Amino acid sequence: LQMEALPFGLFSVIIVLYSYIDTVMLSFLCTDADVGWYNAAYKIYEGLTVFPSIVCAVLYPRLSQLFISNKRAHFVLSLRGAKYMFIIAFPLWICGTILSGNIIHLLFGKEFHNSTVALEILLLGIIFVFQTWLFYTFLNSIDKQKIVMYISLIGLGVNIVLNSILIPKYNFEGAAITTVLSEIVVFTILYLYLYKSYHKFPLLKLSLKPLLASLITGAFLWKFSTLFLIPSLVAVFFLYVVLLLCFKTFDRQELNLINRLLRRKSKIIEEKIDVT
Repeated sequence: LQMEALPFGLFSVIIVLYSYIDTVMLSFLCTDADVGWYNAAYKIYEGLTVFPSIVCAVLYPRLSQLFISNKRAHFVLSLRGAKYMFIIAFPLWICGTILSGNIIHLLFGKEFHNSTVALEILLLGIIFVFQTWLFYTFLNSIDKQKIVMYISLIGLGVNIVLNSILIPKYNFEGAAITTVLSEIVVFTILYLYLYKSYHKFPLLKLSLKPLLASLITGAFLWKFSTLFLIPSLVAVFFLYVVLLLCFKTFDRQELNLINRLLRRKSKIIEEKIDVT
């Protein structure tokens, strides 16, 4: 059991190294100011990766069970996971890019204005890192944790090489570019491996509707955020949900599940009101 668990532990070590090697290299190759500007942007990017980790933590036990009992259902659930990763990632990327300056100023102050560019670059990586988390979870659920460890190790190597090339040329922006390129490389390797060995994930088909809905909401936010930021964010959320429904992003089973959850929530609220 401990031998089987070893790749999971090594993967965790690799991920920690992958996450902070750019900061270490920046500290040797650039100034403290560059390190600070980059870390401000990276902390936001790193915080956003909590979303795929939560989704994958929920999916992993079920995927592991379905791989034994129903491989067709295992793949269907994986596709649903990929779709929801796009549903979450696209608005974070587009709306986050539009509001990157506001976010940096709000969290760190105007003296960190240079971090805005790094954040805009890093946010592009969200699209790939969300799917990467799902692919890792898929492989772990079919007892391929060693493959996950090897691919993540390749990603770490790519990250180190690219940082050594791009940081001297572009400073902290080079570190941000390296992070995105490394995510793309890892995503590509995972996708090709799954395509050849197991299933073809129709990512283009799964991404079109969430991307279109995100572009429309992003245009709305870009138009009105400078006037009414908080009301615009609330409106963007509801507009995005409505667009997803209008584009028929959710299938009948998902809609029925959402309907049951809303009814249950409504019933709980009514019971609390009656008690009060």
